[in-house]
Formats: sequence, structure tokens, C-alpha cells
Amino acid sequence: MPAPSCVPAQLLGAPFTLEQARRLGVSRKVLRGGRFWTPAPGVRACVDLADTLALRCAAMALLLPSEAAFSHLTAARLCGLPVPGGRTALGMPVDEPLDVTCTLRAPRGAGVRGHHADLRGDVRDVGGLRVTSGARTWADLAALLDLDDLIMRADALAHGGLADLAALGSRAARARRRGSRAMRAAIALLEPRSESPPETRLRLLLVRAGLPRPAANRDVVVDGAWLARPDLSYPQLRIAIEYDGDHHRTSRAQWQRDIGRRRVLEDAGWLLLVVTADDVNRRPHEIVERVRRAIASRSA
Repeated sequence: MPAPSCVPAQLLGAPFTLEQARRLGVSRKVLRGGRFWTPAPGVRACVDLADTLALRCAAMALLLPSEAAFSHLTAARLCGLPVPGGRTALGMPVDEPLDVTCTLRAPRGAGVRGHHADLRGDVRDVGGLRVTSGARTWADLAALLDLDDLIMRADALAHGGLADLAALGSRAARARRRGSRAMRAAIALLEPRSESPPETRLRLLLVRAGLPRPAANRDVVVDGAWLARPDLSYPQLRIAIEYDGDHHRTSRAQWQRDIGRRRVLEDAGWLLLVVTADDVNRRPHEIVERVRRAIASRSA
């Protein structure tokens, strides 16, 4: 391995092209040594830099025209959105090409899945990278996702402040391509206060069973004192529905907080229903009936 002094400092902290290295006087022998790896064709990076999606995008950006932007699945991963296959920006498959959209023409090359579209007003900066806007990314994913997945991603975008309901609604109204019908159907079921895909899935289960639409993450305040914020609730009936993921079961601290919060709600006269992932996946009809009975009893 060559001595660090053989390599200019500016080449150690970020990817660089072979042409940049040549202009700085770095020899081919050094570049072929064990100090560097190849995150994109014609690009090198110091082995001390972790192989992440962001780094691979930064490397590819060196080869793309200035008006290009990362889009579709790549944009979703960079924004931390759940994508098909369950991976996010932290777990991108190494062999998955990077989605890149250009206004002028679709880019081509190894490691790139090119798209062509007018991106005026639809690009934002994410960690120094040009990435399609939240609403644009959502629209691009519409052809790849079913309706529930599309709603869950829209909830995540709205809750994370990456796109507001107006932008998503406008995008759905203008869409004239595959997935546009699902986009328009999704708008009526969006909930920007939903904090996780499982919460969205549970809400959709109840609504599609004909039950009233529950409020999402609404604070419970009694006599001016904050008591809790249930995942879903029917405030007028004082019914709270909590979704317990695995961390509620495996974390003792979380488990103790859950008990305390639920005791406070019950002492205030609320009926609390706890739902697990297993319930949603294996016994959805039982969840619906539990909630239906709770609404009937409280209504009476």
C-alpha cells in the first residue's frame, strides 16, 4: 500500500474521477493499489470510505450531466423511505442500479437505470445530491407499488415533511401514466399524522371494514393535563388503539412505559385495545370485530 503522502488530501474524503487524479499527479500504479476501490466506472474512492448508497450516488454524480437527479427507488432510499423488498438507504442491494432521471435524455451506462422527464421544480438537495422532490418520487413509485404501499409511502412523506398534502394531491390530479388511478385513490386515505407503515395498515384495515375513520396520534388531554397520544383513537368515544411492534415486547423500558401510559388512560375512563403485528397479519377479522364491539358498547 502506498504511503499516504502519495495521495493528495482532497482525494481521500470523497470519490474522484481518474481524470481528476491524473491532473493531481497520482500515478496509475497508486490508483491500482489496495488504497482505493471502484464505486462507479472510472471513479475511485479511498478504502476508508464506507460503501453506502450516498457514496455510490456521489461517485455516479461525477459522471452525470448537471441537470440529472436521482429518482424512483434510489430517491426513496436516500430519503429513508421503505421501498419494495423492505430495504432503505441503509441496506441497498449492491447489484441494484441507481435510478437517474434527466430532463434532456435518459442516461445510459453501467450501474444506471435511466429515465427521461421534465424535472423543472422537482429537484431538491439531499446531502449534496440532486434528488427528485418527495411528491415526484411518490409519483415515480406509483407504477411499482400497490395501493396500500402507495398510501404508506405518502403517509411517511407527509409525516416527515418531505411533501405536503397539497403537493401530493396536485401530483395525483395531473398524473397521466401507469399508477395514476392508484395515486388518486390514495389521496383520500392519506394521514400525515401516521408515524409508521404498520399504523397506516391498521387504519386502512378498519376503514375498509366499514368502521369510522380513527384519528391518528391525537393527544389525549384531560383537565389541561396531557395523558397520552394513542396510535389510533376515537376521541368522542374514548377508545384508544395501540399498535405494539417487536420493540414494545423486547425493550423492558418501552414495556414499562406502555404499562404506565395505558394505566393512565384507563384511569381516565378510556377503553384501550392493543394490537400486534401478528394480529394484523393473521387475524385481521378479529381486530375488526374487537373494534366494532368497542364502538358499539361505547355508543350505547
